[in-house]
Amino acid sequence: QPLRRREARSAFTLIELLVVIGIIAVLAAVLLPAVTGIFKQGEKVQAQADAKRVVAAWKSYYAQYGRWPRGANEDISTGHVMSAGFVEILMTRTQKYGAATSPDNPLALKFLEVGPDTLDATTGSMVDPWGTPYCVLFDTNFDGKVVFTAGTLSTTVYDTVVVWSRGADKKAGSTAEFKDNV
Repeated sequence: QPLRRREARSAFTLIELLVVIGIIAVLAAVLLPAVTGIFKQGEKVQAQADAKRVVAAWKSYYAQYGRWPRGANEDISTGHVMSAGFVEILMTRTQKYGAATSPDNPLALKFLEVGPDTLDATTGSMVDPWGTPYCVLFDTNFDGKVVFTAGTLSTTVYDTVVVWSRGADKKAGSTAEFKDNV
């Protein structure tokens, strides 16, 4: 019998397919940590931007009314939670008093705009990308500084209002726990 010519094949062999799958798996393994790092960095940048906006909102509030809201007490050195009450003051969305009659924002001015993903649906608190409420401290004795204390650690910030996030670990109490705070 005469030798037949091999016909042109139009499919991959099993070996070629396994090599391609192996290359794709190696590339995915190399890129996965980079993608995860990008998402973590994005959360941190979001928390920093939110904190800056809240600081600007509180400073605008103070510039308008010449006082901090009721309940802003510098004796609380670990920070106030950005609770629903504080958020309502800045956003003029009050459930208790109505939009125009809040004693802390009688002119019903809107100092802060936040998206629904930044507000905790259950508590109304303003939360960071990790779901923990932001904290805020005010310079209520007007000495130009805010002192934050957690356990044996004390930090002084020379500003009139300070806002921060506890970070991904959601803790604030020791030097190690402060590393991821924003």
